[in-house]
Amino acid sequence: WTPAFVKEKRFHNWLVDARDWCISRNRYWGCPIPLWLSEDGTQKYVPSSVADLEEASGLTGIDDIHKHLMDEVTIPDPRGAGYPPMKRIEEVFDCWFESGSMPYASMHYPFENKEFFEANFPADFIAEGIDQTRGWFYTLIVLSTALFDKPPFKNNIVNGLVQAKDGKKMSKRLQNYDPPTEVVDLHSADALRLYLINSPVVRADKLKFDTKGVMAVVQKVFKPWWNAYRFFTQCLSQYERESGKRFELVSVSDVSKFELLDRWIQAACQNIVRWVHQEMAAYRLYTVIPKLLRFIEDLTNWYVKLNRSRLKGESGEQARVVALSNLYNVLLSLATCMAPFTPFLSDAMYQNLKLLQPADQRMDSIHYLLIPEPNLSAIDEAIEEAVADMAAVIVLGRKMRDQNNVGTKTPLKSATIVHHSGKRLSALGPLVKYIQSELNVFDIQLVSDADKYVSFVIVPNKKELGGRYGKQLKVLAGLIPNLSLDEVFALKKGGDPIVIEADGARFELGADDVEIQVMKKDSVPAGCSLESDGNMTMMMDFSVDQSQMDMGAARDFASRVQKLRKSAGLRVQDEIEVFYGEGKGAAAVANNLEYANSILKVATILPRTQMPEHTVVVGKEGGEHLEILLARRTGQVSISKLTAQYGEEHARLAQHFILSMDFEDVKAMLEANVQPVPIKCGDQTVEFNFVLGQNTFLSVADMLNSQ
Repeated sequence: WTPAFVKEKRFHNWLVDARDWCISRNRYWGCPIPLWLSEDGTQKYVPSSVADLEEASGLTGIDDIHKHLMDEVTIPDPRGAGYPPMKRIEEVFDCWFESGSMPYASMHYPFENKEFFEANFPADFIAEGIDQTRGWFYTLIVLSTALFDKPPFKNNIVNGLVQAKDGKKMSKRLQNYDPPTEVVDLHSADALRLYLINSPVVRADKLKFDTKGVMAVVQKVFKPWWNAYRFFTQCLSQYERESGKRFELVSVSDVSKFELLDRWIQAACQNIVRWVHQEMAAYRLYTVIPKLLRFIEDLTNWYVKLNRSRLKGESGEQARVVALSNLYNVLLSLATCMAPFTPFLSDAMYQNLKLLQPADQRMDSIHYLLIPEPNLSAIDEAIEEAVADMAAVIVLGRKMRDQNNVGTKTPLKSATIVHHSGKRLSALGPLVKYIQSELNVFDIQLVSDADKYVSFVIVPNKKELGGRYGKQLKVLAGLIPNLSLDEVFALKKGGDPIVIEADGARFELGADDVEIQVMKKDSVPAGCSLESDGNMTMMMDFSVDQSQMDMGAARDFASRVQKLRKSAGLRVQDEIEVFYGEGKGAAAVANNLEYANSILKVATILPRTQMPEHTVVVGKEGGEHLEILLARRTGQVSISKLTAQYGEEHARLAQHFILSMDFEDVKAMLEANVQPVPIKCGDQTVEFNFVLGQNTFLSVADMLNSQ
């Protein structure tokens, strides 16, 4: 039974004190009990079929066995004509007798489908609410035990009850719930379904239904997941546009030569596929959904975010193709695993994703696909552990920045990661660059001497243990601090319970029964903050000088540029040049141009005073701190050099010609060294030799640098 406590506690307790079941009811509507009695009650007859009843009663053509008709059927008393005929008793079956007969009655067994029924009984599973513990579950088992001496199902999935937000029963009279159709129309059927199957209901507990929870599914699950899918399609389109060829997937079955993060997401993906197979086979829906949702978080918060540059091609075409193929494989596997739980959203993604597959492998719907078999060779739990440690450290670092009111845009000099396991720190080494980038820290040290800065104290969770061990808790509380850190860390990671035996008593500890408290030592340097989650410990130096503040201002400038791009409606592929005006942050940007452009990666970042008068501004943001202008990137010409070659009038003509062209066309013309270029001027045609880097340039910065 899932969850097991319904069987082991509720149903067991009911059976211990089970009352006799009165199967008869005095009702008009109901299934008539097929028992005929003589007037004196000494003779009885129970037909085994309609045919038996026809033979015993002498009637033919009985095809309706409702009560009002059966009450008219009499059967001769076997003692002879001198006795009144036997009549059917007035009672009908309790309706739960009918419900308990469902497995047989639905197949008309044994009169039809006998072989099929016996080959498929008992059922693989049944599913109903916890309120059926003493109802349907009980009557099913009573009748099945009486008939076949075995239960009628192999698995029983028990759900809890959905209540109104205030904890009361949902009531049409009270109108204490939002109409389901409105919830679906506002937030989608998939969101409602996922909200319900990731709630206490699937653990046979109560759910106080709140529409805000359905909305949270859209915001916290669907939007990030959809954004990861959309980002993939954008990167794919960008690749095909830039390369001029159709993208072709490469195999991701052998991950041995992949980048570490590619190996990690494949390991995590194949592990989750294996988990789905394992847990769904055991009917444990409540363990499947949380892990799938955590995987979506990992995919969107870590893999996609940390791999944006590779997916955009900044690490070369080969790395880009591998990263895109890897992300495609993960998105398809995820959509297939999620399809039973989010059927519409999964299928919407599949309709596009399948276009990269050979035509003979494409299905009309994702629901025609089987859940993929896991690639066990790709599973690497050491890599998963290392990335989990990286994520934990980044979360701790962000928390400390918030506590010290120092934003991520301000770089910090150093951070120290502390863990008692040198092996774990060694595995974390290749991921330090991501920690530096996410936390904006210049230098990171890995320290395995955990006692240098912190001390760990293992303490009992008295709330959990008190209810189980009562007065014995005092003895147990004195033993728990003697446990080793390795023991407790293994327990927290899902290891076997820790068993302690003392003074004839036996104590079993689970992951929630003990806690690790981290105590900061006096050896922590001045200006540093320390934080721990009980596993990873992070120390950061929050002493900030003017140069760091200037770099923070430059990073803030880069962030404002990216937001302005978005608000201006620019696409990922749109080339821009950036100009900044006067303000408090101008000097900081000027002194950190290289740092700012390591984020923006644009051709030009210049003061507004150097912006040509013909510049087309596509985005502008004012402010006391710093004015920012975004300009459409265009080709540029040196008027002085063209004037020397062709005269001022023709030089202006050439400038207008170059400025009127799309940037990609100018770039292609110059890189192909097309010579000469004829331009019509009135009745005459002038031929120009546009030479890249001499009289014509691909950005304002290039032009000014040439001077």
